[in-house]
Formats: sequence, C-alpha cells, structure tokens
Amino acid sequence: MSTTARPTRTLQALSASHGAILQALGRFHHLTARQVCRLFYASTSLTYAQTRLKQLADSGYCQRLFLPRPSQAGSAPSVYALATPGRNYLRALGNATLERYRPAEQREHGYLFLQHT
Repeated sequence: MSTTARPTRTLQALSASHGAILQALGRFHHLTARQVCRLFYASTSLTYAQTRLKQLADSGYCQRLFLPRPSQAGSAPSVYALATPGRNYLRALGNATLERYRPAEQREHGYLFLQHT
C-alpha cells in the first residue's frame, strides 16, 4: 500500500511583514486583505497584502475563510484567521493567544458574523 504525502508549501523564514500580519490576526482574530492593507501598507498596495496573506495561508499559519458572494457577479473578500502554527509562532514570541483553535468552528461562522467582524 503506497501512501503519498501531501506537499506543503512552507515559507523559508517569516519576514517582519509576515510577523506583523500574524500579530494583527492574533489581536483582531479575523481580517480581510483590505484591512491588512489599511493597517500596514499604502492604499495602493492591496495586491501586496493579498500576496502576503496567501503565503501565510498556503504555509498553514492562517486559515482562509470564504464569504458567500452578495451578488451573482464578482467575488466576495476572503477573511483570514490564525491557524495553529500561527498561534504557536505568536506564543514563541511571548504573545498571549487564545488557547482553543478548531478549523471546523472557524468555517461554521456565518456570513453575518464574518461581515460584522
């Protein structure tokens, strides 16, 4: 019986901007790319913020949640939350984080909760 390991994309090392985003996620719990852009970058750097968040999500440091689309056209913004490796990273820096993390519970949050948050 052959088992194949699922390839994981990992960041070689977290940059200062990755760390700042993880700290913001630890503080605010849920953020969109636009909110991250507003916190750390110029208003014209939305694509850069999206790239940073995607890198963190692909490497497992945060979880990407998809909101339902409000209309038939276009796409809704993604909402990001800390995952276990992100929480462990913040704990290693001495930051207090919530003890409990369950990915399934994050996915259960409804549209109104995430829209409000």
